[in-house]
Amino acid sequence: AKKKAKGAGKREAEEAAKKAAEEEAAKAAAAAEEAKAAKANAKKELEKQKKALRKEKARLREQSARADGWVGHPGEDDVEELANSFDVQRCAEIKALCDELEAKEGEDAIVAVLTGELAKLEGAKSEERKAAADAAAKRAESESKGEQKSAPWDDEDEIKLLDKACNQKFPMGTKDRWERVAEYVCEHGARPRTAKEVMTRYKAGVKPTGDDYVKFQAARDKKGSAEVKDAATERKDSFTDVEVKMNDPNAWTADQTKALAAAIEAVPKTAAAKDADRWKMIATAVPGKDAKQCFTRYKEMKEAHKAAKA
Repeated sequence: AKKKAKGAGKREAEEAAKKAAEEEAAKAAAAAEEAKAAKANAKKELEKQKKALRKEKARLREQSARADGWVGHPGEDDVEELANSFDVQRCAEIKALCDELEAKEGEDAIVAVLTGELAKLEGAKSEERKAAADAAAKRAESESKGEQKSAPWDDEDEIKLLDKACNQKFPMGTKDRWERVAEYVCEHGARPRTAKEVMTRYKAGVKPTGDDYVKFQAARDKKGSAEVKDAATERKDSFTDVEVKMNDPNAWTADQTKALAAAIEAVPKTAAAKDADRWKMIATAVPGKDAKQCFTRYKEMKEAHKAAKA
């Protein structure tokens, strides 16, 4: 009787443990499903916000076009820059701006709103430049004092992290790219790294891999394509770090593309100069091309650059 009772107690304990394990597994599965659903909902919401942002950007271009060609109108390029300064977190702001423009009846009123917004944007950019200059000065001061010594890159996993950050998470053209790469490496790696450390190490040896590397090689070999570079550090190079597909591969040579990029940098937009005059001046520096061809090519390069950043 005692043996039977003991055996029954053991079976009950085993069944209870099995039931508890099954309940825990069910809870874990439910939690995983909830997390999956939450992630899917978050993705849907983000796509919804992105769609709303694209709609408002289109509205901004449309409202700006109502005063296109009017005296003082900032021009298509500056309007595009203004539109691209808004992200999903500022969707309400661009909507309010579009509503304000839509309510304006005269061209002068529209121009006044646009130039005012661009002035704010320029002020924000100036603050960013000042902050970047201050940070660079601090780094230079630390280096001169011998305070900033980089730890060796002797961890294979850390190198892989850097590779992933540079070529998948934050590719060429990403705003504050090296700061964001450093944050990613610090978050997922074992050592703290500065923006300058990750930039220096990347330029010293970490190269694009996988599909990206194949694309980069193809772009280098393709006649008439823009030259591929490791980073877009100057405006005159900023449109030559992506592959540009052209209907006619013989229409523009690499040298002509470089000449165009350099000319755009050398002949900036001014309030006094008309767009047509500016492109005529730019065309004089590009062998075998006129103003219209230069402007069309610039638009192609710009769209390709935007697509690479997306």
